[in-house]
Amino acid sequence: MRYLFLALFLSTTLWASSIEEYGVNSGNFVVFVPTVTSNKLIVALHGSGERANNFIQNWTKEAEARHYFVVAPNSTDPNGWSGEDMNRIMKIVATAQSAYGIKKTLLSGASSGGQVALLLGINEFPYFNAVQTFMGLAITEMGKYIQYQSEKKNRRPILLIHGVKDAMIPIKYARMNRDFLKSKHYPITYWEEPNMVHENYRQDNNKILDWFERLR
Repeated sequence: MRYLFLALFLSTTLWASSIEEYGVNSGNFVVFVPTVTSNKLIVALHGSGERANNFIQNWTKEAEARHYFVVAPNSTDPNGWSGEDMNRIMKIVATAQSAYGIKKTLLSGASSGGQVALLLGINEFPYFNAVQTFMGLAITEMGKYIQYQSEKKNRRPILLIHGVKDAMIPIKYARMNRDFLKSKHYPITYWEEPNMVHENYRQDNNKILDWFERLR
């Protein structure tokens, strides 16, 4: 896997952006390389029933304009993420960071991908600078595997975004989730979007990256 990334990295030019897909459809990953590259990376985790080659499209416009690499892993089971995926995601992240000389990484996820983003962003904090989720909840069955960090320096900033019109996960659970994570002493930023349903709310992408880039 490392050599696939390195081959792509070494062949990258400043002429055009590209999307490359590696591996079989279950358990593979997709990479977006902007026309002009930098040392910034978005790791994008899809929701249940989605696939990375479509999900990555949520970020390519802003990533191209702002010079971010994007890596989107696929869950092994098309119906959703499982514990089997966690180590594989982290191997993909570590390989991308090494191959592309990444200095800042934003871990983003939507719905079940948001749950995984919270789990990995908290447990595997050395790999990430911040976590952002659409509909991501820590107050789920998966939440019992989260290892909250006791030292302030190890608690990464978290941006939670939820739609007031979300019928699948009503807004009251988002507010409970926000308060729960604050009780763990994490730096939480919380946005409620009045017109957002259960979706990856692309309208917020530039605001998200503005937030990320303001972090120290």
